[in-house]
Amino acid sequence: MKKGSYQKVANSPSRRQGTIELEDISSSSDSIVQHPVFRQYDQDKVDYDGLDPIVYYYRTIKADLSTATKYVLTDASRHKKGFLIGISTVFIVVTFISLLQNVIQKSPIVFMKLSEDQVGEYDMVMTSSSGYLVNYTQVNMSLTGVETVSGSAPRWLALGKLTNPNSNTTIRSSAVLLAIDSRLEVSIGLGRRWKHAPLNDAEMHITGSLLRRLGISANAGQNISVTIDFLSYAQNLGQTTAEDLFRTYFTEQTGIDTTQNLTFNIPANLPFNTLPLPFLNTTLPGLLNTTLGPDSYSLTNTTFTLFVPVIFDDLYQQFAQSLIVTTQFIVIDSIDSPEGKYPKALGNIAILESF
Repeated sequence: MKKGSYQKVANSPSRRQGTIELEDISSSSDSIVQHPVFRQYDQDKVDYDGLDPIVYYYRTIKADLSTATKYVLTDASRHKKGFLIGISTVFIVVTFISLLQNVIQKSPIVFMKLSEDQVGEYDMVMTSSSGYLVNYTQVNMSLTGVETVSGSAPRWLALGKLTNPNSNTTIRSSAVLLAIDSRLEVSIGLGRRWKHAPLNDAEMHITGSLLRRLGISANAGQNISVTIDFLSYAQNLGQTTAEDLFRTYFTEQTGIDTTQNLTFNIPANLPFNTLPLPFLNTTLPGLLNTTLGPDSYSLTNTTFTLFVPVIFDDLYQQFAQSLIVTTQFIVIDSIDSPEGKYPKALGNIAILESF
């Protein structure tokens, strides 16, 4: 038997089970020897059988792939369950990894979108450190020409009570009143997904759940009554209470301490005796009662005392009532989602136009 030329002996009597005997077949068959498995792939010794090397390797690779493909298909047909498990596993793993990779890449956009839905499509909210109103004209002039600022818009917030003027029920609901400049906000891109049209005078967009509670339909020309307590609104600008705000203003304007009574001595030579009794007993007390109130003063022959705390309380009640304003608006649209126009945490909201 020559070294380097072998053939499997299929029916050799001396073959033991589990062994393979080979014999020389170099003279009988050259096809097996020429098979790529038995070739020496030394670049300097490769025989391309007269073919171009690229064509030769193409045919070799094609034959190998064909053999591998047939093997895989045959094995898959024999072991269908394992094949399906493998395909499913690969599909799930690749899908999950692809999804995870895309989520990681898109996460900044996703979180920005969630933030805009929660707090609005703006980057900064400017308020006064003292709690009073901001001078928007000055702010706008300061920001003009800044390349990183697309624009700014003023807004006013207040708390109001809303009722249905055409209903016999006494249902009242509170809502945040948001006064905006719709056209200015559109021009600077604030609330890009906001689909409601700019408002005219005495018109409102209101949260849908609030309209349903009051029994009012949107875009039906129905009115809604809005009550605004301007004194309470002023209280939110920095004072502890609305009464303290009024007390401070009263003291600054009159110089009177609202916690102390004022007593005036009546001169002894004042000719009270010369005044007619009807004036002393009826006219003068009636005038003081009408002007100050029966519990606001004390008059004797020698002193005249003003109960300033009582007078102040009466003045405050009258002043507070005069600043509670009720007016009617036409309901335009029902708001179902903030759409980046305002923070979602505000809850029920009524939007009106600032002029």
